[in-house]
Amino acid sequence: MTEIKYNKIYNKLNWTHLCSNPNAMNIIKTNIEKSDWYVLSKNPSAIELLEQNKDKICLDSLCSNHNAFHLIEQYIDNINWQHLSSNTNPKAIKLLEQNIHLLNNNFLGLCANPSAVHIVEKYLDKLTFWDWGELSANPNAFHILKNKKYKNKIRYEMLSINPNPEVIEFLINETDSKWPGFNENPNTMHLFENSIQNVNFDYLSKNPNAIPILNKYPEKINWFYASYNKNILHIDSFEKNINKINYSNLSSNLNINNIISELIKYY
Repeated sequence: MTEIKYNKIYNKLNWTHLCSNPNAMNIIKTNIEKSDWYVLSKNPSAIELLEQNKDKICLDSLCSNHNAFHLIEQYIDNINWQHLSSNTNPKAIKLLEQNIHLLNNNFLGLCANPSAVHIVEKYLDKLTFWDWGELSANPNAFHILKNKKYKNKIRYEMLSINPNPEVIEFLINETDSKWPGFNENPNTMHLFENSIQNVNFDYLSKNPNAIPILNKYPEKINWFYASYNKNILHIDSFEKNINKINYSNLSSNLNINNIISELIKYY
């Protein structure tokens, strides 16, 4: 009976989203034939499955997988350099440094890569509007972003979701502090304690550090977005709103196993 209940939930999940979830391998293994191999090839927790199914690997995606460099090396002549540029593995970074010309001045992946900021610093004059967007959200790039020389390059809407703790004080001092991204940023909850009028509850419902505020204003919770929230089980009104859970979004939730274990009680 329990297995039937689990299968009812599994059948509601979005398997493409599930394949991107590093904590969902136990579910994926129950129905490997449903796997989206393009997405699964990026998943750092899927190495065992990828090693067992090399014929299904998507090389482009694999190149961004930081736990898969030993597999990437087997396809060294067919590397997708744009995808590799987002790979945080130290061996991938070294390979990128040795072959930077193969990116053809496309630095988007590097700008998003927390491990590649030292490379990006050499090419700041070549970055595009979109590159600066990715760099603005990069937690290891704040020493660049706070330089007044680049004030007009910063994408502030992207900076507002940057998890670097120094970012918040900088934004408050430099700009209007009502950026929507603040609602998603795990370091900003103190800003909303006495200014609930500035809260966007769609974004806030996703924020794992927002549980005290969500519990204070349960009628404002957006359960579509709360389904992404790894701390959703700590929302007091969870039990009363399980019918509002979005299973597609839940598929990406890093706490999916504990949440499903709770949901199973209502099936």
